Amino acid sequence: MDMHLPPPAGWPAQWPWPLPQPAPAEMTIPFASDGLVPKVYDDQWIKHRIPYTIPGELEVAANSSGNFFPEDVFKNAASKPFEIHWINVRLTAISNDTPRFIYDPQPTTLNKHVRLKFTEVETEQNLNKAMQLVDPLLEDDSLTWRWPIPYTISNQSGFNVQVDATVLPRYCVEISSATDQDCTATVVAVPYVRVEITFIGYFLVLAPPSEA
Repeated sequence: MDMHLPPPAGWPAQWPWPLPQPAPAEMTIPFASDGLVPKVYDDQWIKHRIPYTIPGELEVAANSSGNFFPEDVFKNAASKPFEIHWINVRLTAISNDTPRFIYDPQPTTLNKHVRLKFTEVETEQNLNKAMQLVDPLLEDDSLTWRWPIPYTISNQSGFNVQVDATVLPRYCVEISSATDQDCTATVVAVPYVRVEITFIGYFLVLAPPSEA
């Protein structure tokens, strides 16, 4: 750059000129998921993103409440902030045998019997006002709670997730005998549901202050 040229309008006349600060409309960019993502996190430019997931599973008995995933399951233990774009939830009816077996076919109404509540640990911010049924929370086609504007947690933060289950559905399923030679249809009252939750998003790689 020619140091003898006049500075752009509104800039100081003396070198070095400061980096221009982005306007609010420039702080986000369109994203492939039809949402918006920020360019800056904690006053640092975001250089790039690394795909990342935090999954967890919990077996929950029918007609039970106050079930929590273990504290560290959804903790971001990495050194980078985690930008969350969506949450996947899967519910699977399982037996009370040891080992468990998965009913096949599965009941189709489990999402009307299970409630969830999400709370970020660091800020104690609730993501829903009260325990909420899975059915209205998720998109029907993908069983996903999508966030057009992502939610970012710092390293060492995470989520507490509470799960409540009502009396789980009764439905007709084929049960094999011990010899697997005979198979008869019987009515099953589902005793347990396996709740599978995955936070999906990106690690943020931030530019050091010297590059800002």
